Amino acid sequence: MVTDSMTLYLDAGTTVQAMRPLLQERKDLTVVTNDLGTAGAFLDHPSVDLICVGGRIDVANQSMIGRLAALTLAELSLDLAVISTSSWDAKHGITTPVEAKIDAERAAMEAATESVLLADSGRFGHFAKYRVARLDEFDAIITDEALSAEDVAAVKELGPRVVVG
Repeated sequence: MVTDSMTLYLDAGTTVQAMRPLLQERKDLTVVTNDLGTAGAFLDHPSVDLICVGGRIDVANQSMIGRLAALTLAELSLDLAVISTSSWDAKHGITTPVEAKIDAERAAMEAATESVLLADSGRFGHFAKYRVARLDEFDAIITDEALSAEDVAAVKELGPRVVVG
């Protein structure tokens, strides 16, 4: 889904950080992130313009969250927002236990032409107290093959393209 010359937002989390090797051959990318680990992983990329959004540091997740992060994202035009989550399901969408994480993720989705959820199947069927987005707000959801066929069908019914692999 990522092509040369794109501007993409990479959300905080190890699932999104795992994309880094897959982007090695892409040229002229602008990578926008709120994740300190992701930012560090792209420092050696030969042709990435790296933008860190700033904001209050969530030490536990090593990411920047809150209103300042959202304000920066609102000023950008993104081709693709890759969002991650610690909990998701068909009924609740993606959720978080930390209210301050919502602003940056919502701002990235609003600034992007397309939004993709990159989510581990082991986190499916769980939800936290704050909703970030409904699953039908995503253009695509990418997950692993451990998500049951029944759950894949339930997610597809909501509208997004589902990529399992």
